[in-house]
Amino acid sequence: MAEMTKETRKRFGLSGKPLDATRVLVKGMNAGDFNGQTSHATIVINDHAGTITPANHYNGNLGANFNAQPRPLPGEDRFKDYAARGYKVGSIADFAALREVDAKTGKPVTKTAPATA
Repeated sequence: MAEMTKETRKRFGLSGKPLDATRVLVKGMNAGDFNGQTSHATIVINDHAGTITPANHYNGNLGANFNAQPRPLPGEDRFKDYAARGYKVGSIADFAALREVDAKTGKPVTKTAPATA
């Protein structure tokens, strides 16, 4: 296992690796509460594993002390509750600490560059 650097721990937390995600729900947090950092509360959804992981991101990082605690994927009524609390569908690509995975296989999704004419 590779040694965890300070930068790796800052970005990914205690696990030292990105969170696998098939979807993400996002709600902005008050930047004034976090020394002006761009901060978001997220619900990281992994449909392949059947889990959600609540996580806060600060300037795209999870923070050195973040410890992922996946929970079982809730029913659709719970997702309505998240929407009522201000969470919106977000883009996994907006969060460097997340890795997009395929919902059926769980394998990382690789993006290909669009063909040029």
